Amino acid sequence: MLTRGGFTGSAGTAVITHDKAALFTDGRYFNQASKQLDENWQLMKVGLLEVPTWQEWVADISQEGKTVGVDPTVIPDGIPMIASGW
Repeated sequence: MLTRGGFTGSAGTAVITHDKAALFTDGRYFNQASKQLDENWQLMKVGLLEVPTWQEWVADISQEGKTVGVDPTVIPDGIPMIASGW
């Protein structure tokens, strides 16, 4: 999966901005990710109360006219979703 942050699990979504990096993963990988991610990463524990989805998190941090890009080979429907304002 994402080796730059140190996480080697097979399930997760990484969101990287100019000043933040977050890994969204489910309960199977909470322990592994907390041990492997360095201090530059925020672990987002998907499924826990009050933890946003990666889409909600991106929408929140991209307010005020910021541009969001996605890798269409990973999220093939991402471009229309973002272009329509979610």
